[in-house]
Amino acid sequence: MRVIYKYQIPVAEKYELTLPRKSEIIRVDDVDGFFYLWAKVDTNMLSTETRYLELYKTGQEIISQNGENNDELNYLGFCKIYIGMELGLYVFENLTKRK
Repeated sequence: MRVIYKYQIPVAEKYELTLPRKSEIIRVDDVDGFFYLWAKVDTNMLSTETRYLELYKTGQEIISQNGENNDELNYLGFCKIYIGMELGLYVFENLTKRK
């Protein structure tokens, strides 16, 4: 059975998340100051996989793990955070690390 699950994610530059294998991330967003990710998951899937999220501010250099800027980043969404003023973080999944 396929369902949509909601996962809270931290406000961190890089984050590893364990999801059921072959989950499809469909959305990330902020809700009341917290960051969340929604994914379509197969509840019959027993194995898991690690997914690698990266969050970047506007104007921040996107630095790859190997320094060559060839990581495949899949844009997932935008989250707002308030620290004295509103800031935004762009959320990507690093596909290179999944391979």
